Amino acid sequence: MPSIGEGEDRIHYEWSGQESGSVLVLSHSLGSDLSLWKWNLPAWETEFRILRYDHRGHGRSGHPGGDWVIEDFGNDLIRLLDGIGLDEASLCGVSLGGMVGLWVAQHHPSRLKRLIAANTSAYTEDPSLLERRIALVRSEGVEAISEDVLEKWFTPKFHRARPEVIDHFRNTLRATSSEAYARTSEAVCGLDLRSKLSAIEVPTLVVTSSGDLATPPAWGEAIAEKVPGAKLEQFDAAHLACVEEAGKFGRLVIEFLK
Repeated sequence: MPSIGEGEDRIHYEWSGQESGSVLVLSHSLGSDLSLWKWNLPAWETEFRILRYDHRGHGRSGHPGGDWVIEDFGNDLIRLLDGIGLDEASLCGVSLGGMVGLWVAQHHPSRLKRLIAANTSAYTEDPSLLERRIALVRSEGVEAISEDVLEKWFTPKFHRARPEVIDHFRNTLRATSSEAYARTSEAVCGLDLRSKLSAIEVPTLVVTSSGDLATPPAWGEAIAEKVPGAKLEQFDAAHLACVEEAGKFGRLVIEFLK
């Protein structure tokens, strides 16, 4: 499988879609992997060259030592772009992936053509929930928090209608190592990207969901208010609107990028 780096510094990635199309990089959430986007690929692969990758500690990527901060996740993406020789791309990131996108837009703006930051935040005001999860994960494993996480990722209606999708994300979440989940959560606990939001020049679309308990709409609205010219859209969904409303989300992204 394609990757850059070796051992614990390895970043796994996959290409698909139109070889001559403009590149859309997809950056997934905490506790998932690049398969999060498979419900969007049929629409996007006809329009773009798609680059999906696994964050450190997730999927097939490595698990570097030490403490992790959002800057590390952002630099991983820059290292990937450098490693494959890609100067510029659009980025769609959800939750953790949206945080990474905001960081790159602030620190490496020339690398992004456009940014979609979905169901995400620029600041963790109260890290207590994540801190409790970190303690539980380190003592009992990811399985101990998986059902609570899944309840926040999707609405009850979607749970009833699409149990096979819920099973996919349950399996992916439980396959994430407990230490990787904890270290990534610690990075989110220390998140504060507010000071440079007003300096972002990358055209930005912010997506929120009315039923998102993990990153409430107000958090996305705060980003859109600060980023000059940012567009704001809201879905009737929970945290993973890109999956729960895959059709509408996919069309919105195509419209914004084209």
